[in-house]
Amino acid sequence: MGHGDSALRADQNIVDLGKVKTNHHTDMFDEPFMILRRGFWVDFLVDLNTVDLVKTINVKATTDLERNGNKALTEVHLRKDDKEQNHTGFKLDAPKKRVKISPNCIIGEWTISINGGEKLEVIILFNPWCGGDSVFLKDPIWIKKYLLDTTGKIYRSKTTFTHWTFGQFDKGVLDAVIGVLNRATGLTPTAKASPIEVSRALSATINANNADEGLLDGRWNGDYSGGTPPQEWTSSVDIYRQFAEKGKYVKYGQCWVFSGCLTTALRCLGIASRSVTCIGSLHDFNANLVDDSFYEMAENSRRRLKNMSDSTWNFHVWNEGWFKRPDLGDNYSGWQVVDATPQEDSNNIKQCGPASVNAIKEGNCHLQYDAGFVFAEMNADSAIWYRPSPDAKFKLEKIYNDPDRIGIALLTDAVGEDADNITGDYKPGENSPEERNQVKKAVSHGSRPTIYDEVTAREDSIKVESDLPESFVMNRSLPYKITFKTSANLKTNLKVLCNIVAYHGKILKNIFDEEKVIELPQDNSYAGEVTQKHVEGFTKENTFLVFSVFCRVETNNDVVAEKFQVELDSNRPTLEFITKGTGELFPFS
Repeated sequence: MGHGDSALRADQNIVDLGKVKTNHHTDMFDEPFMILRRGFWVDFLVDLNTVDLVKTINVKATTDLERNGNKALTEVHLRKDDKEQNHTGFKLDAPKKRVKISPNCIIGEWTISINGGEKLEVIILFNPWCGGDSVFLKDPIWIKKYLLDTTGKIYRSKTTFTHWTFGQFDKGVLDAVIGVLNRATGLTPTAKASPIEVSRALSATINANNADEGLLDGRWNGDYSGGTPPQEWTSSVDIYRQFAEKGKYVKYGQCWVFSGCLTTALRCLGIASRSVTCIGSLHDFNANLVDDSFYEMAENSRRRLKNMSDSTWNFHVWNEGWFKRPDLGDNYSGWQVVDATPQEDSNNIKQCGPASVNAIKEGNCHLQYDAGFVFAEMNADSAIWYRPSPDAKFKLEKIYNDPDRIGIALLTDAVGEDADNITGDYKPGENSPEERNQVKKAVSHGSRPTIYDEVTAREDSIKVESDLPESFVMNRSLPYKITFKTSANLKTNLKVLCNIVAYHGKILKNIFDEEKVIELPQDNSYAGEVTQKHVEGFTKENTFLVFSVFCRVETNNDVVAEKFQVELDSNRPTLEFITKGTGELFPFS
């Protein structure tokens, strides 16, 4: 942007740059140019007769059409003889040689001209220290944690996390973030005054999967040629600097990388933000806010049905930003979900949010933006659809709450010790009357609002359990045992599938797909083992064994389905001791 030279002249002749940056809480930026926060006074070193503030056009524009579409909509001319009149929030206090920036000012690139002289390029940011700003955050501890901290944790399971460097104040990051924001399609300068619009635009431009080709290209197929594998990123700074240097999107990202970069962007622009991980996150394809699973007792049905069912991510990472929601009302201000991972279109763009966390907890999923999609990710009920043969129609057999599969926990890098689980912010206690009301209310705003009226609720005839561990190091075979408990004699059609699945729900390999008829309680278990050969080549980071069990009771036509998953832990070293006597190997993991 070329701020350096003009900033040095400004420092010498017009303004004490260090003092202004200290007063505006921008002294942490490793930049030589003037960075202001809206809602605060700017002190100058010269007498003020006139002050002109002009919103800079999109400096990244390359054509007249782009410039006209992003032209300056705000020009403020303050005169000494205005006698401190307020001009749309801007104010000149000539006797004290200072100018107040509007708390509703458009953020981004501006120019300031003092007394008709040389124009100074400045950047104006949101201001969480200003009570008149819609991003105001009263708690100084939260400001330190969610705005000023440059590193933090991004969870990838209930116990493991990545130490991430956000680096929002590092040299060059602010320019790069504004460059990413300027790529947003249809975002006018006026809209840049709103954290609602800015956060939504960033959710679209942090990923490069839209026409505007933003910061980071997402890839989940395992082929990372020509770029950096997502697992190798630990810093947003490297990504933003590479983007600024090459002028095009960086390869490659997945959800935690998108979230880390969005945390950086929001904090950099002055919006308190944090990364949030949902353990067991549904990707709801048909917007009915229910986890749909389709089954049939027929050979090779797995191949036909795998693209029909909703997918469950073992974990998914999104963001929260803190700001007011004047469009929804005070009750829905505070934390807002924003997600930069490209999943489903929202208004024909891969973007998501901001969705009020309070609205989600109340089940008010008709409220802007994308609250229903976020709700389904963390608290959808499960629906079982069944057909006896490929030429028959699917029938809804059961809909039930499965708290051990969807929204198991929501985790963030919270303030204090042992405070990282924020599940209660999103939903009441599982199976409580309040939680059941939240779910039914949310689904009533989905694409199939009457789904609970389409089937009669009933208790399962069979309880399916397993002794499978949460994780396993595949340096030996994994034994499994699935047990069936019932209080009646039942003849049951059993279907068991075992797949190797990526963390985002994609089936990488089918290990087995078996069907048999069992007599309960006589045949009360199904056992076997998964060998090292079965998983050879698939013990990558974030891969899982998923056992899907489906039972159809011939006596009463009841259906029961369960899924069990085991994380394939390939990263823990194996220590082997060899005895002198026998040469036997004793593996320890």
